[in-house]
Amino acid sequence: MQDSVATMNGHIDGLLRAEINTNIAGGYDLVFYAEFIDEAALKDFMEHPLHVAHRERCREIVTDRLCGDIYSDSAVS
Repeated sequence: MQDSVATMNGHIDGLLRAEINTNIAGGYDLVFYAEFIDEAALKDFMEHPLHVAHRERCREIVTDRLCGDIYSDSAVS
């Protein structure tokens, strides 16, 4: 799954970074984390062909998911 996420980094406008890794807090096995330049980039990301392809690759192994989005006004560097 890390290779799948890596296909998106540097190839989707407005995506600053995306990663997936083991959830050390328990509950869910994995956490997918992404940062975007703004809310419009997040919305565009949802249907971007690379993200859609990632979702399709994961469809057979994802049994449950929990999603959340936040806005942070910290400076983007």
